Amino acid sequence: MGIVRHSLTFIGGLLVMSGVGSPDQWMEIVGSGVALVGAIWSIVVKVDSAPVPETPDVSGDWDADQD
Repeated sequence: MGIVRHSLTFIGGLLVMSGVGSPDQWMEIVGSGVALVGAIWSIVVKVDSAPVPETPDVSGDWDADQD
């Protein structure tokens, strides 16, 4: 998550230096981006780690009836 935050801050700094938006605007955009990425990341982690339902035990003697 830190890499995303630093990348967005770096890109925002480059855009401020080139005259696209003010520092305050980019701080809000970066903050919103980090919050959005964090929320999406949290959802993805919870979906990936959802418990898998147990399958019934079907191991039996299948050849018992086929004599």
